[in-house]
Amino acid sequence: MKKIDENPKKRIFDAAVVLFAHKGFAAVRTREIAEKAGVNIAMLNYYFGGKLGVLRAIINESYAKFYQAITDVANKDAPREERVKCLVKNLIDFYRSNRELAMVGFNTLPIDIPEMLDLKMTWITEYRARLNKFFNQLGLDTRDTVKMSFMRGILCAILSSHFNMRFMYEHIAQVADQSRRQPTKMTPEVHLKYDDVYYKRFGELLSAFYLNGLNSVIDKG
Repeated sequence: MKKIDENPKKRIFDAAVVLFAHKGFAAVRTREIAEKAGVNIAMLNYYFGGKLGVLRAIINESYAKFYQAITDVANKDAPREERVKCLVKNLIDFYRSNRELAMVGFNTLPIDIPEMLDLKMTWITEYRARLNKFFNQLGLDTRDTVKMSFMRGILCAILSSHFNMRFMYEHIAQVADQSRRQPTKMTPEVHLKYDDVYYKRFGELLSAFYLNGLNSVIDKG
């Protein structure tokens, strides 16, 4: 029997992450979060001030954990290859451990809510500052806006795309299992085993790909 977390604030947070990831922020009602968390709406409002407050907490948590993964790279005096491999491993570990959190925190963009847009821009500014420091140590000229737009975004784009698609594949497999029928079209990825062996090779390939590109950009510079 699954143990119920006794911390109501955490239950509300976790319930919102799952609901937002599967249904989207706009489609989820405050009452729905409260019911899934086993609390009343008054308690949700007490801790978060409403649905928007829960989203704010999720965005802060997702970016804080993500930046920790960027910060905890190898010593700045370590070889470039070692630092890139460490960064890639940290980011893969982050996404594997926080898939739904990352989906909500990074993919939810309530552009019609200025407060949330400002919050995300604050985090993105910090993200650029942290990666600029990392790239400076590797020898990349961070004043080159074209290079930096590319090098900052490519790793996150690849990983975000992969884990978003994996989420979809697993949903397809779950629906097929529940309906006890095989979908007419099933991509091979639906049946993949996303284990440590898979992500070890995935990380090695991604590190090699990114390092070759980085070396090329730095050498041309």
